[in-house]
Amino acid sequence: MDTQPNTEFTLNLLILITRMVAQSDYHAINQLGIRKDQIEKLQSLTTQQLQQMALITQSRFVSIAFDSAALDAAIVLGNQRVAVQNTILALLDGGASNAIMRKLFGVTLNEISEMRRFIELPKLDGRPLTPTENQVQALWQVWQEPDFPKTSAIAKQLLYLYDKTGVRINIIWPLLQEWLKDRREDPVFA
Repeated sequence: MDTQPNTEFTLNLLILITRMVAQSDYHAINQLGIRKDQIEKLQSLTTQQLQQMALITQSRFVSIAFDSAALDAAIVLGNQRVAVQNTILALLDGGASNAIMRKLFGVTLNEISEMRRFIELPKLDGRPLTPTENQVQALWQVWQEPDFPKTSAIAKQLLYLYDKTGVRINIIWPLLQEWLKDRREDPVFA
């Protein structure tokens, strides 16, 4: 059996453990089953010594096991978080204001600024413009389409309207809020 993958894994794990010690992450180290005296010994080793330790992985001082149910849950959660992150970036790219992002996702101004820099968006222009009559009509037509995702989250509705009309999200937001309010008050939809 080729020991190279085991050696690489063990070396990277040992280096990670020494980093965790440097960051005082003793809880995680204890969960790995490493004693305090072993932590102190690992801390004093050079990179070359860690590499030599990794070469003797055939002694199997490291074993990793995954909890299948927890891994499945982590995969689902990871996919959901990536989907939310992509939605946030798409909304920002479509012109969503800080207030909209805070309302929909609870993100801080600092987080929004970091994401805006990440996707290289210019500074916000300030207050949104009032929609033109043509924009309102175009948005209303899309809102009435049978394919409009009426049961989806507001973020998806905003993106749908933006994609179909090109009207900036910060202009769509107040109109969509009004239309949703009217729909909730309509006895047919209540």
